[in-house]
Amino acid sequence: MVFFAPTSFMLVPTMACQASCTYCFAKKSAPVMTSEVADASVDFIARVAPRDHRILVTFHGGEPLLVGFDFYAHVLPTLRERFGRRARLAMQSNLWAMTDELAELLARYEVRVGTSVDGPEDMHDVQRGEGSYEAYRADPAHARVTSIDAMAEGVMCGRGVSCVFSARVGSFAAIGPDGGVYPCQRFCGMGEFCLGNVCDGGGLTAAGVEASAIWEKLVAAQAAKERACGGCAHVAYCHGGCLYHALAAGMVRDLYCAAYKETFDRISRDMALEMGEVLLGTGAPTPTLAMAGERPHPFELWIKRDRALRAWELGRSDEPFAVTHLRSRHPENDLNKLYLHITFSCPLRCDHCYADGGVRQVAEMPARRLARIVREACDARFRSVVVTGGEPLAYAGFDELCGLLGGIDRKGCSLVLRTSLGFSVERER
Repeated sequence: MVFFAPTSFMLVPTMACQASCTYCFAKKSAPVMTSEVADASVDFIARVAPRDHRILVTFHGGEPLLVGFDFYAHVLPTLRERFGRRARLAMQSNLWAMTDELAELLARYEVRVGTSVDGPEDMHDVQRGEGSYEAYRADPAHARVTSIDAMAEGVMCGRGVSCVFSARVGSFAAIGPDGGVYPCQRFCGMGEFCLGNVCDGGGLTAAGVEASAIWEKLVAAQAAKERACGGCAHVAYCHGGCLYHALAAGMVRDLYCAAYKETFDRISRDMALEMGEVLLGTGAPTPTLAMAGERPHPFELWIKRDRALRAWELGRSDEPFAVTHLRSRHPENDLNKLYLHITFSCPLRCDHCYADGGVRQVAEMPARRLARIVREACDARFRSVVVTGGEPLAYAGFDELCGLLGGIDRKGCSLVLRTSLGFSVERER
C-alpha cells in the first residue's frame, strides 16, 4: 500500500521566468501566488506531513524571486512560526532578481539558495542566453553539483536520495500558484495531474489525495516503471528515474534512462577504484567518495576554511570578534540550547558537581510545568532542550514527564537526556 505522506514540499509561487531556456517548462509571464494561497499551503503542509519527521520546503518555479520581497516577508515568518526548526527552507533560483534586501531576508530565515550551471560555456549560452555563463562561474570555488552528489550517495548507500530517483510517489508534493497540488513542480499547471487544491472548502487532506483517480494512476505508473527496470543493476537506487519524464514522454520509464545508466556505471567503477586506493593506503584523491559523503567534500572544506579565516581576521580587527559575530546574527537563529535541570538529586557523590552530590535540597517543579517550559522552548525555536540534573532519572515524576513530552510538537527542536545512567533503565522506559 502506497500512502501520501510527503516530507518534501515545493512551493511554486509563479511559473514565470525571465530566462528563455530551451528545455524548461517555465513561461515568460504567469500568475503569482497570493498570500492567502500561501497561508492555505502552509495549513495543507501541516495537515499531511508526518508529524515526527523533519520537512523540506523548497521555493521553486519558474523563477521564485519574481514574486518579490513582500511575498517572502509574509510566508517565511509564517513557516518558521508554524514548524520551527522542523522545517528546512530552500530555494532554487537563477538569481537574476536577487537584491540585497531579499538576500538579507533569506539569510535571516536560513533559506539555502541553489542555482545551476548547464555545463561548458557554449552549451550554457545556447540554453540560457549569451553572456550569462560568466555570471555563474565568477567564483567556481563556491559551487557544488548536488545532483551528481546525490547519484554518488545513492550508489554508496543503495537507495535513491533525490526526487528523480525516489521509490515512493507520496514522498513529494508541489503546490502551484493557484493552490493546486501536484506530484512535483514539473506537473504544475497540468490539470490532468492535479491531486486537489489547498483552497478547497474544508481543507485538502492526505485521504482526499489518495481518493483521487490521478493518485491511482501515479502509483500504477511507478510500479510499472520499476518492473520494466527489474533486470538493471542500478534499480535499487534509480527506480526507473523520474516519473514526470516517463509520463510526459508517454513511456514506461524515464526517457533519460540510458544517460542515468552510463553515469551510474561510471560512478560505481570510480568508487570501487577509489576504495581500492583507500585500502592500499596510497593517499590518491577520492573525489567520488567525497561526492557520496564518505569523505570530506571539497566545498565543505572550503566553507570551513573560509569561516576560520574570517574569524581570524575579525579577531585581529579593532572591534571585538564576539560583538561583530553577534551583530551579524538574527533573532530567528540565535537560540541554541536550553538546559532544564529537573532535579538536584543524584545517587553519585562527585566532588566536582554543582548538584553537591545530592546533599543540597532544592524543590522540584511538577512535571506539567516542566513540560510547559519545553513546549515554550520549542515555540521559541531553540535548537535543543537538554533534560539534566543532578540525575534526571532520580526525578520522582520522570515517567509522567516522559508521557507529557511525547505529546509535544517539538517543531524540530531536539530533545536530549543527559544522565549518568546511575539507575537501571528498563526497556519500556
